[in-house]
Amino acid sequence: MSTPRPGAIAIVDVQTFEVVETFPYSGERVVFSPDGRVAYAATSSDGVAVIDTEDRAITAWLDPGFAPQAIALRPDGAFLYATGFGSTVAVIDVGEARVAASLLVGGLTGDIVAGETAEVMCPGDCNGDGGVAIAELIRCVAIALGLELPSACPYLAREPFAPVQIDELLRAVSSAMDGCGPASPRAVDPSRP
Repeated sequence: MSTPRPGAIAIVDVQTFEVVETFPYSGERVVFSPDGRVAYAATSSDGVAVIDTEDRAITAWLDPGFAPQAIALRPDGAFLYATGFGSTVAVIDVGEARVAASLLVGGLTGDIVAGETAEVMCPGDCNGDGGVAIAELIRCVAIALGLELPSACPYLAREPFAPVQIDELLRAVSSAMDGCGPASPRAVDPSRP
C-alpha cells in the first residue's frame, strides 16, 4: 500500500487501497457533490480546490476570501459554506464559482454542517423576537428590491440567498397583521443556530 506525503490530498482506490493520485496541497476538509463526481477540498492557504473525481484533476479553485478551515456542501450541491479562523462564513455559489454572501457570526467559527430543511417559524421576523414590526416589513421589501442583503432578515425567504418571492412577502405581512402562524419549509441557513 502506498501512502501520500504528509500534507497532500490523496485519491485512494477503495478496492486496492492504493493511492492513485496526489495533489501537493494540505487538505483540511473534503466534501463531495451529491453525485460524487466533484470533490471540494479546503486547503490551508489556497482556497477550495474543485476536483473532478473521474479525471482525478483539479479543475478550478474557489476563493472564500480567507484560508478555509472547514467546509460543508448543501445537500443539493448548490452552495458551499466555508469557515476560517475568524468570525466569517463564506457562502459560495458553486454554479457561478463566486462568493454569494459573507456572514459575520459573532465569534470564532469552527466546523460547519449544511442540512436539508428547517422551519421559518415567523416569516419576516428579522430580529427573532417572535413578531413582525413595520420596520421589519420595510426591511423585507428592501431585501426583495435588492437594497439590503438577505442576511438582514434570515427568516424571510424559504431559500437562503435566493430572490425573495411575492408569497414570502405576503406571509411576512400576514405575520405582522395576524401574528405568527404555521411554519413554512425553508432550506437551512447554517450560519443560524
